[in-house]
Amino acid sequence: YICYGVNFNKIEALKRIDDCTISHIYQTQDNAIWIASTDGLLRFEGKNAMPVSFSCPGWILELECGEGRYIWHISTEVIQRANLISQQTEVVANHDINFRGCITMARGDSLFVSNNEDLYCCNNDGLYLYGSMPQEEIISSMLDTEDGGFLISTRCGKIYKDNGSGQKQQIHNCQKPIRKLFSDSKGRLWAGLLQGGVIMIENGKLQEFPVPVKDARTMCEDQHGNILVGSTGCLFTILTDGKIKMENPGTPGAHSITNIFKDAEGIYNEGFYFY
Repeated sequence: YICYGVNFNKIEALKRIDDCTISHIYQTQDNAIWIASTDGLLRFEGKNAMPVSFSCPGWILELECGEGRYIWHISTEVIQRANLISQQTEVVANHDINFRGCITMARGDSLFVSNNEDLYCCNNDGLYLYGSMPQEEIISSMLDTEDGGFLISTRCGKIYKDNGSGQKQQIHNCQKPIRKLFSDSKGRLWAGLLQGGVIMIENGKLQEFPVPVKDARTMCEDQHGNILVGSTGCLFTILTDGKIKMENPGTPGAHSITNIFKDAEGIYNEGFYFY
């Protein structure tokens, strides 16, 4: 679906996947939208949805793309990447690791992927173990930072800073299970909570925005600086004045909104995509 304001419209060009299960959706810097489903991998450019030809054994678990040249596909058996320009695909690594429910982050030409407490890196050298979290700390989200490191959140509510070489330091403790990390245009850090609500972190201070819905799993900033949050059965907005606005509770797929992002320059200018 695409949303303007609170109006939701179905994308007719994607009718071919109406009966499919969508596992992930991702927008690259050229404004193309990549959709992984049981129908395979589609590239949507605003008018037409074109299938991307590649052989991918197993179910596509995740799509990821950072600032590099590739979009990554993680399946139950292999990790592949497609060149964003040529759309040629290559197998980077075969694996027998249980990556279901994996957390991913792309940096340059490398992909970081976790399965609970272990963190792996996949690049031209193959797939290898990058590091592990402290005992009983399960990775829930990762967020790249501009200083060469990245942030890791856990389901225990802690946030760690990795310096990019595997050395980690705890920097925050939200004391509530975290589902998703997000950084806005002002550099503030937002933590979507597994049990509902959002915590905003600015200058080391934590401010909680409680919402009576569970699983704040995806966040996006609109052109006015408001923060949109997709959760189980609901979309809500944290306005710049701190007030919370509940959007249409009958949003498409009232079970949960698992992905939301703004198309800043593409065909659907200032629209928001949901699935």
